[in-house]
Amino acid sequence: MVSTDVGVWIAAFFTIVATSYAFRDNIFFRFAEYTFIGAAAGHAIVMGVKNIILYGWTHIAGGEPSYWIPIILGILIYTRYHPKYYCIYRYPIAFLVGIGVGISIRGAIHADFVKQIAATAKPLIATTPLGTLNNIIVFVGTITAL
Repeated sequence: MVSTDVGVWIAAFFTIVATSYAFRDNIFFRFAEYTFIGAAAGHAIVMGVKNIILYGWTHIAGGEPSYWIPIILGILIYTRYHPKYYCIYRYPIAFLVGIGVGISIRGAIHADFVKQIAATAKPLIATTPLGTLNNIIVFVGTITAL
């Protein structure tokens, strides 16, 4: 049955046009490429402005002082372009890098070690000999992989 939804037809058109690049570069592929880039840029701008208004501006206008810290750090990043205050930009960058590293290390430790160990924390002795062998193989493999 043929769909009457316009979105389905547009998606099918862009799918066919995107796969046409396999044969050679053509005007239709470039149209699809530029349309996708434009739509992605527009979406990013709209979502960025929406998030600034929703999560930033309403809290700042409400008088919450903790939201001034990111604004001050953001302004300090732009001191990089001033010759006299060039060295000040390092502090907010170091702060942001420290936060990013801390969050990523916490996530990496939890995902790479804790969850794997918890998933393999089975009793080595199972109800069947084959189950016991399987649990030992999984335990040894996990320990050697970590």
